[in-house]
Amino acid sequence: MPFAFLDLDLLEQNIRKVVALAQGKRVRLASKSLRSVAVIRRILEADPCFQGVMCYTAQEAAYLASQGFDDLLIGYPTWNEQDIVAIARATAAGTHITLMVDSTEHVKRIETVAARFGISFPLCLEADMSMDLPGFHFGVWRSSVRTLEQARLVIERILASPHVWLDGLMGYEAQIAGVGDNFPGHKIKNAIVQMLKRRSIHEILQYYSSGWICWGCYSAMLRDWLRTGTADR
Repeated sequence: MPFAFLDLDLLEQNIRKVVALAQGKRVRLASKSLRSVAVIRRILEADPCFQGVMCYTAQEAAYLASQGFDDLLIGYPTWNEQDIVAIARATAAGTHITLMVDSTEHVKRIETVAARFGISFPLCLEADMSMDLPGFHFGVWRSSVRTLEQARLVIERILASPHVWLDGLMGYEAQIAGVGDNFPGHKIKNAIVQMLKRRSIHEILQYYSSGWICWGCYSAMLRDWLRTGTADR
């Protein structure tokens, strides 16, 4: 049987720090980093700013729904029909579960199951936040939606269906949040990565100011980056 030891005092300190940094904004927990139902429940009950859970898989979302959790977001697109069926059953039982999509094919597959169960699925459209340079892709290959036109096609497909509706937009700037740029003895590499991050942040902010893309998970890191120009996480 697996066991975990957790310093509850440090957990409470982390909770208070996040609440202070949130400044009234809502914070969604990521279950990929919190592998305990009891801990997830404790954090959600600690302060009203914590709302909902981003789940690692559809089966995990269905399990959390069975444990009484609501406002669940699946962090990655779901293709397996039985997984979508599990979410449909939880949705029919009254749990709000948002499925991730990044193509019209995802929308078609999900609405087929939704029609069978007589429900309407909330969907979240994930956009690619990486940056392409000549001969170099700076970021991760996470979404097929890379342009406004591609996003428009998926959104129009969602709006045309009675069995799905657009609940939100998501983007993960992995090239900013997940790449270190302050390693001792690597000044040239650090400088190149920092330059690429500055350029990537500029492009993301252009989309953000247009009202099309917003992000939440790494807004604090972006703030630090804009202030100091470095990120050693």
